[in-house]
Amino acid sequence: MIYFEAKKNIEVVERFRNLVEEFWNLEANLREHQRKMRRHEDFSDEEIALFERLQEIREEIAKSTPKLIRLASQNGIPANLQSYPAPMVGGPVITVNIFNAILNDDSH
Repeated sequence: MIYFEAKKNIEVVERFRNLVEEFWNLEANLREHQRKMRRHEDFSDEEIALFERLQEIREEIAKSTPKLIRLASQNGIPANLQSYPAPMVGGPVITVNIFNAILNDDSH
């Protein structure tokens, strides 16, 4: 029983990792494409397709994030980091969950 549960969890983690890598690559490609092409004109069909795929992946990541947080917690994997402000600026130390920061990075 534990073998099959562990195997399923590994598949979930690998799927999540692949989604995040694709998400970050698509974000970079879309940014680069927009920078090269134009600033205030309509989006091209390629940009629209990239954006739609980006949104699909974003939704999948958002749905999978609670499961990954739970898996990390159950297996004793620390997923929270401390984000310190720049010394010249100052401010509070913020605790950031690395899984939540993929879509919403509110760290310093």
